Amino acid sequence: MYSLTLPTYNNPEYLKLCVDSILQNSYYKTHQLCIHINGYNQKSIDYLKNLNNKNIIYTISDNNIGLPKATNICIKNTIFDKIIFIADDLYFPINWDYNLHQWEIELNNKFPDYVHLISYKYCEPYKGSFLPPCEAGTDINNFDESKFNEHLKKYSVHDIQDWLSNSLYPKNILLKCPIQEDFEYNLSDIDYTLTVLKYFKDNNIKYLLFCAKDVCVYHFGSIASKKSLQRHVPDFTIVPKFENKWNMTVDSAYHKVLDPECKRSNKLVKDMLNDKLKIPKISTYISTWNPLFWNSTLEQTIRQALLFSDEIVIVNSEHSSDGTQNFLESLRLEYPDIIKLYTFKEDFRNGWNTVTEKKSFALSKCTGDWCILQDDDEMIHEKYVEYIKMLPIICPDTIAFRFNTIHFYRSFDHYQTKEGWYPQKVYMIKNGKGIKHGLVGTDPDNHILLTGEPVDSLPNPLIINTPITSYHYGWANRNDSVLLMKKYEQEIQWHGKDYWKMKNHKFPFKFEDPSKLAEFKDTHPKYMIPTIEQEKRFNTKRIKEFTE
Repeated sequence: MYSLTLPTYNNPEYLKLCVDSILQNSYYKTHQLCIHINGYNQKSIDYLKNLNNKNIIYTISDNNIGLPKATNICIKNTIFDKIIFIADDLYFPINWDYNLHQWEIELNNKFPDYVHLISYKYCEPYKGSFLPPCEAGTDINNFDESKFNEHLKKYSVHDIQDWLSNSLYPKNILLKCPIQEDFEYNLSDIDYTLTVLKYFKDNNIKYLLFCAKDVCVYHFGSIASKKSLQRHVPDFTIVPKFENKWNMTVDSAYHKVLDPECKRSNKLVKDMLNDKLKIPKISTYISTWNPLFWNSTLEQTIRQALLFSDEIVIVNSEHSSDGTQNFLESLRLEYPDIIKLYTFKEDFRNGWNTVTEKKSFALSKCTGDWCILQDDDEMIHEKYVEYIKMLPIICPDTIAFRFNTIHFYRSFDHYQTKEGWYPQKVYMIKNGKGIKHGLVGTDPDNHILLTGEPVDSLPNPLIINTPITSYHYGWANRNDSVLLMKKYEQEIQWHGKDYWKMKNHKFPFKFEDPSKLAEFKDTHPKYMIPTIEQEKRFNTKRIKEFTE
């Protein structure tokens, strides 16, 4: 994917935090890290050596050779066509690279004749930052990732801000226009930006300086640069040297060169977004049967879907006898312009075919440009709302998106990892002719068909994996009697009554191997939290009974 250049100076603790965040939080796992240790530091060397990661290359200089020279050494070791400049005092949040890559795809599609320099945004703990200050910690000892993530949710992903030099560059540009080594730290970033702009203009190259607001990293505050400057006598010749080289003041460089360039690029991108941000309409469709009896999460599912849906199509079974229809009618009164209700008469003699027929019926009633499947016992976390809204915009040629699935099992704190519990499936698909649900083998859950063929068989970029996750609560915190009936209904439809007799299930019984359960450490969707709190007093007892 990307080669990341990382000069570091006497900063082993922050280097570890930075590299660990990239290794753990990147959506794509093939990035290359090219690190140069400025001035021999044994702790940094030991840390990188112990990682023993084939995607990490590091070089060492005995003395501090400065930021530009160290970066040029890193560039020589890169293997990918796109290079990102980073620093050792940064923390990268989850899926930072996914957002960046989607913007890269979109800009390449819309402006194929332009060179794109895509900048990511800094979030900092003090005033003067490009974003309002984030109280997530002033140093590595008090940094709180959860506060950083909460801070990011407050800002719209459409908010295109000023240019920063920490950017994604095409490698061929860096080779033709190498980083200048006139300034060791101060002003080295703006010096190189001006150098690149001059190269573009001298060679009549069209370009965009674009800052992607939804690619934001935490910046602790130029720690390496401050350490370097503290070890040297202040150099009062830097600013005059810059002014003599560029025939302008530093202030003029920012306000008379970079600002106008940013505004020009931002206008082009905003015009592009406005063309596309005739925002696609999103429909969520849900089919259900006796969800109140089965203790399904239907109400929570609907309320979570309201966060990202322009329309919610709900198809209830005519055989429902638990008061579901009355409940749905009352809920529709709250959202008459969004919730659309239908009924469907299943023929249970058709087994799982009737499930796919009902889902296809629900899908056919959707009027949105895009349709999202949700069963009556699953829901999508509010942290993915902006992702969902942006996907049709930044991936206009895609037909379907896969979401991940977490299957909670006997507890809201544990989920299944056993083979057979699908880890992802197509949840979101572009509305159009030929789209319906269908069986592949005997499995009705995982397959949306397009002109009779599974959408899953489409190549990238017609179908794209996303970091969005659907939370499946169908097997979480139910009493044994309900679970036993649910298991019975499932197995006789999948395998027939003889299979049920062969399994010789008894009440109560162990449903799955507890060793295949993983602990859930994230947060639940907000409309699910009251339910979880209400049932929390039963959790300890049920987990104990299950694992003994």
